[in-house]
Amino acid sequence: GEILDVDKIESGNYQLQPQWVDIPTLVQNTCHSFGAIAASKSIALSCSSTFPEHYLVKIDPQAFKQVLSNLLSNALKFTTEGAVKITTSLGHIDDNHAVIKMTIMDSGSGLSQEEQQQLFKRYSQTSAGRQQTGSGLGLMICKELIKNMQGDLSLESHPGIGTTFTITIPVEISQQVA
Repeated sequence: GEILDVDKIESGNYQLQPQWVDIPTLVQNTCHSFGAIAASKSIALSCSSTFPEHYLVKIDPQAFKQVLSNLLSNALKFTTEGAVKITTSLGHIDDNHAVIKMTIMDSGSGLSQEEQQQLFKRYSQTSAGRQQTGSGLGLMICKELIKNMQGDLSLESHPGIGTTFTITIPVEISQQVA
């Protein structure tokens, strides 16, 4: 996949290019692309979706995939054993609008409150990050892209237990003709 232009994202000049996307397929494909990394670390990687069938959502697929890839990459990087789970759901608002909710949960090293506050600053690395290779830019880009999509990114983390990132993005929806 294409790498999105970091400078454009940071300066707010990245132009979203929304199109109709089959989210469960996009998530599954992205998940599969990390399968080998997960397997090499003996981490159980699972993707599940409660998306209703035959629904498309209007979203920038590159931006969405970039966010998912960054979060998935971090989750695998900071998890030495256990599992990384992704769940995707669609909360209906009305016939044409809904909210995508995606959680990325890991059983990794977890983050202290101080580390969580540092997390979205440019090039930040937590103490665990010093033992790993950099994830600094990734989260800030995720936050910017999600903000561009009028969405929200939150996290809950407990040292020694793991971290859960939750993304919510409002979208237009359309039912595919089966």
